[in-house]
Amino acid sequence: MSSPRDVESLERALAAVAANPALPGRVPSFYDPALPSYLYRAGSVLIHYRVGPRGRVEFLNLFFKRP
Repeated sequence: MSSPRDVESLERALAAVAANPALPGRVPSFYDPALPSYLYRAGSVLIHYRVGPRGRVEFLNLFFKRP
């Protein structure tokens, strides 16, 4: 379960990635070489995303740090 502060932080991070998928600090995940995806850490969450065919950001996974 996440705290309201954690949820707010996650929402800000998702909005930042959606606005600028080339954020500094992202790293390639090499999941699919034909359609590269990236990992971006936001606090205790790792966001896995890619930029789709029409330039839209597609969020693939969220990985939460175990307590």
